[in-house]
Amino acid sequence: MPISSPENWIRESIEESAEVNAYPVHVPPTAALPYVRFMREGTDRPTTLGGASSPVGTFLVEIYASTVLQAKEIADAVRGALDNFSGESDGVTIDDVDLTDEKDGSPVFVDGDETPTFVVEQSYTIFWQE
Repeated sequence: MPISSPENWIRESIEESAEVNAYPVHVPPTAALPYVRFMREGTDRPTTLGGASSPVGTFLVEIYASTVLQAKEIADAVRGALDNFSGESDGVTIDDVDLTDEKDGSPVFVDGDETPTFVVEQSYTIFWQE
């Protein structure tokens, strides 16, 4: 039985539009910059008089790059691919995607590097059908 969630669509859309690897939840230690990490932060499954309705998920997308400008360029590509999308992908119907927040994250130092890795954080609300 296929999984009825938008995670595969998120990964495929990011990798195609930004031409970088996208990892759900965990980034392997061997991953080379730039890359994107994404995760579901919460899911609401409201009920109506007729029973359960479509789920609404909040997703965090983090873009990691060696320069601020590269992180911003990738963030623009990701936003262009995800924001305002509706359609079908891998058997999942996505009703709507809304970018709800975008900001610079704090630079991080990966594996003892002396130069920072720059981060852009995006938050999305995704409405889909199960």
